[in-house]
Amino acid sequence: MNEEKWSLDDLKINTYGNPRDRRPFTHYEVFVLGWLYNNTEGRTYPKMMQQCKLTLEQCETAIAGLIELDLLRLH
Repeated sequence: MNEEKWSLDDLKINTYGNPRDRRPFTHYEVFVLGWLYNNTEGRTYPKMMQQCKLTLEQCETAIAGLIELDLLRLH
């Protein structure tokens, strides 16, 4: 991502992404995408980790994967 400060609240789900030729989601990405969808404000990594039952590294990897798939965008 970039060097600027951003928070999880700055991530927006891209509902217009093209599913054609997309790789399958990892189960971490599915958990994190569902969590982001259901939690639109006050998002923090500790909350995500607790509710998704994932480590910080798994959460960060899932977010990076979802950005790579163009399902998440930084706004």
